[in-house]
Amino acid sequence: MFCPKKSLTLMILLCILFITTSEIMGEQDRSRQTRHRIARRSVGGREDVIRRSYDSRTMASLLTNSLVRALYLSRAYPLPTPPPTPSRSPSLPNGKRSASARAYRIDPEILNRIAPFDLHIVRHSRDSRIDPNLTRAIIYVESAGDPGTVSPKGARGLMQLMPGTADDLGVRNSFDPSQNIRGGIRYLRTLMDQFHNVELALWGYNAGPGSVGRRSLPAETRRYIPEVLRVKAALDRIDGKPTRIRAARMIK
Repeated sequence: MFCPKKSLTLMILLCILFITTSEIMGEQDRSRQTRHRIARRSVGGREDVIRRSYDSRTMASLLTNSLVRALYLSRAYPLPTPPPTPSRSPSLPNGKRSASARAYRIDPEILNRIAPFDLHIVRHSRDSRIDPNLTRAIIYVESAGDPGTVSPKGARGLMQLMPGTADDLGVRNSFDPSQNIRGGIRYLRTLMDQFHNVELALWGYNAGPGSVGRRSLPAETRRYIPEVLRVKAALDRIDGKPTRIRAARMIK
């Protein structure tokens, strides 16, 4: 790759070489003229002076050519750079982790689909003071890690945001994983602040906050709440963390 600092240094060295070579050749020319006047008396003397003159010019040309090649060779033929080492997400199940996931009735393939979005999950969860495993559990249950999924009711993306909710949260593209995760986590944070209870927040997330006020619990939401908390507890156990959310009780 062409480096401006390296090129500037080589250009300075090239200028110094020209100046030094000019001074040396000037000194040689003055000395040569003196020797030439003396060498005129013999036939072989003139040939010897000419040969030494050509030798000096050849050396200067070789040095100049070497610097020019050093200046542009790296630009014309850059050295190959080794490919970056691929990094694996800590949430990507493999080996013992996959076995643990199956033991807790968690599908490793779904965790594999969620793993590429782990950086967004951790960053946005911490910004909103939400446990990342709770976010992963919601994504697991809502979309099975598919960022392009659309529900029959029109909910979109990883955390299944309805278009109106997405607009209120400033999400312009619900199929963009980062925007969808950020919006879903902010929505969950709002519900947590409103109801001060994880189960009620999940109720409002799945069925709408109005249904919590009306105490209207659809059958889908009745299954949804314990499933999210089950997945969250399993992820905590797989990670070796204590389970902070107890199993959901049946809300009547």
